[in-house]
Parts: sequence; structure tokens; C-alpha cells
Amino acid sequence: MSESAASQGRGPASNAAETARDEMDLLPDVDVAAGRARAITELAVRVGELALSSGSSAARTESLVRRVAHAYGLPVQLDVTYSRILLSYEPLGAATPITIMRSVASNQTDYDRLERVEGLVTLVRHGEVDVETATARLNHIVAAPFSHPRWFTRLAACLLGATIALLIGGNGADMAVGAVSTLLVDEARRRLERWSLGSFFTTAVCAAIPTTLAVLALAVQHWAPTWLPRMDPSLVIAAGMVSLLAGMGTVAAAGDAIDGSFLGAGARTMEVVVTTGGIVLGLVTTLWLGRALGVTTQLEPTASQTPNHLLQLACSGLVALCFGVRFMMRAKTLATTTVLGLLLWTSYLAAAWVTGSHPARVAIAALAVGFVARLLVHRLHIPLVALTSTAVAALMPGVMLYRGVFAITDETPVDATWLLLGATYVAVGLAAGTSFGAMLAALLLYRRRDVDTTERFALVEQAHG
Repeated sequence: MSESAASQGRGPASNAAETARDEMDLLPDVDVAAGRARAITELAVRVGELALSSGSSAARTESLVRRVAHAYGLPVQLDVTYSRILLSYEPLGAATPITIMRSVASNQTDYDRLERVEGLVTLVRHGEVDVETATARLNHIVAAPFSHPRWFTRLAACLLGATIALLIGGNGADMAVGAVSTLLVDEARRRLERWSLGSFFTTAVCAAIPTTLAVLALAVQHWAPTWLPRMDPSLVIAAGMVSLLAGMGTVAAAGDAIDGSFLGAGARTMEVVVTTGGIVLGLVTTLWLGRALGVTTQLEPTASQTPNHLLQLACSGLVALCFGVRFMMRAKTLATTTVLGLLLWTSYLAAAWVTGSHPARVAIAALAVGFVARLLVHRLHIPLVALTSTAVAALMPGVMLYRGVFAITDETPVDATWLLLGATYVAVGLAAGTSFGAMLAALLLYRRRDVDTTERFALVEQAHG
């Protein structure tokens, strides 16, 4: 078989695999001057450090670091986990090898900064900037202020709490208290992290805030006039718990496991366990104090949603928008993730015609979001993780985790086991759906590129007679 016939026989998956090998395989062994090699490795590691701390996955971070090193002709050995980057370069001669290891702390998720880093890597990959210029631009990205002022992110936190309360069936009073609860949780977490308090105790204090507001609401409603609107304290707690991002950590852990980063998945799973333990501590302590003060704390959470489908759709878009603001997205990315949030809930409602299983419906909705997000990334050059992680926020299992935690505190281990297992199923469905949808879109793009290439070669052959 001729070479051209063999090329025509290859499918899109084969071409995609060849493209990946061309980009990611080690370059031929070359010697690079020690000073230049040091500058390249330092730049590559700093790119990975900034990407990982800004919210990128371990697999994506490894891809970015390799692209920087390979673009400047440096073959490297690389290992990236949830919180560590290890890079090594071994020259051919007797020169001393270069090995760099960085521990990466999880800072404020900043998808605008991640987008800038990926844009810089694209310039490096296309040979448009040298090492010195790339380093200067990276320094500028690091020193740049956040995209949104603090008051704007506070407003987004209030809107998030109110929207979550409305989505799970709350009234105006629930929305108002939920907004205050989420704002207080957000402020407390920022201050406690600034004081370097451990994540377990930070989560415990933050979990105690909405629970305290719920206990106070119960006490006030006992003495308040009957004409005042009544609140469901469990909705206030649920709205505050969602803002703690335990559900997002569960989805991230499942995503790392699907991507093959098992060390990262294990670390994120342990983070979810610690976060859940902090929630249990804060919840149990506050309920115990409430009962000691004579407040009847019947705070069993409900599992209902607002029955209005249009209202559910609007809430899904608003949740994606609020998370996008909190994660420092710019206007273009905010608009895109809001549209994807609307697509998520539309697909979730449409999936009811196919299956009545909640995890299955979630997976179908996530697949639609992952597919469309990957197509938009190709056009808009936005990090895929930024779109998928915020667009699916309305279906993250934060409320389910809270219900499972409450079942633990209420000494009903069987119910708690099923609820926590259901939350895990939902997290896996979100992670697997977005990953598989993005993979399908990538195969479609590779096939379209192959068709374009074939047509271009045909035109060239025709022109040459």
C-alpha cells in the first residue's frame, strides 16, 4: 500500500493520536547551554506553577509545561501532581543536570490569569517570543491585579446565596438570609486563610456561620408576628454550604481520576474528606449550642427544587455567572459560561425524556456542556476548565453533601451512606460527562482539520497539473 493510501485509511482518532505524539513526545537528545537551559526550565516551571495555582488540572498543567520546554528545544522529564511540579533536564555531556521541584499552594482560583498564561504558552509554541520576552510577560501576569474589585465579588457572593436558595425552593426571606449567609462565609474564609488557619478549622468556622443564622432564625420566628414571612432554616444552611465548594472538590477529584492523575485524585479526595469533616464539626457544634440554649433545631434539609422550569433555567445561568465572577473571569468568558449554564439546565430537563435517574440526567447535561464548551474553546481561546467547572455549578452535589452530613449528625448512618454515595455518583457523572463531551468535540475538530488538509492538497496537485 502506498503512503498516500495509508494516510487516507487512517481515521480521525489515529490522526489525533499522531498529533498528540508530535506535540508531547520527547525531542531528540540535544545539548543546550547551561544558562539558557536554566532560563527555559525556570520559565516552564513558573508557567506550570501559576497555571496550577490558578485552577488548572494536573494533566493540563503538565501539557503547558511540556509545550514551553519543547518550544525552546529542551527535552525534559516531568511529573505534575495536585500540589507539586517536578522537572528535570539531563544534558548529553558532562554538564550538571538541572532539577527543579516546586510545591504549589492552592490560591484564589483565577481563570482570567489562567487564560493569560495559556495565551502566553500559545505564543511560545508558535515561536513568536523568545525566553527573555516570555519571562517578562509572565512577570507582568503575576503582578497584574485581580480582574474584579472586591465589592463586585462580594455582590456575586450575595447573588449566589440568594440564587441557590431560590433554586432549592426558598422564598424571599430565605433568599435574603441566604445572601447574607454566603457573604459572611466568603468573608470569613478569606480572613481565616489569610491568618493561615488550617483548612479543617477554616471550614468548621465557615460551616458554623449559616447554621448559626438558621438557629437564630428559628428563635426569632418563635416570637415573631404571624404576618411576617416564614423561613426554612435548612435552605439557609444549604445555600451557605454550597458556597464552601465541597461539591466542586468532589467533581475535581473525579475529573483527575478520569484523566489518569490518580495521585492528584487521591489528594483532592482527601481534601473533600477534610472539608466534609470541617462541615460536620461546625454543624454539630452549632446545633448542640442551639439545643443547649433551648432552641428546637429541626433543620433537616429538603430535596425539592422550585417547580417553575423557567425559574430553574434562570437560576442555573445565574449560578454559573456568580461562580465566574468569583473566579475572576472577564466579560467574554462570563457571557460564555452563563450561556453554557443555561444549556446545562436545558439538557438536564430534556434528559428527563430519556431517563428518570438523577445521576444519569446530570451526566447527559454535562456531556452537552463539555461538547459545546470544547467547540467554543477552539474559537474563543478560553481555558476549557474555566467553562466546564463554572457552567455545571448548578448541578454540583453541594446540597446532597449537606444532606449526607446532616444524616451523619442525626445518627442515621444508612441514609448518610446512600446520600454521600449519591453525591459521589453525581460528581462522577459531571466529570465523566464533561470529559467525554470535550473528547467528542475534539475528534470532530480533528476530522474537520483532516478534511480541510485533504482538500488543500488536492488543490495543490491540481494546480501543478
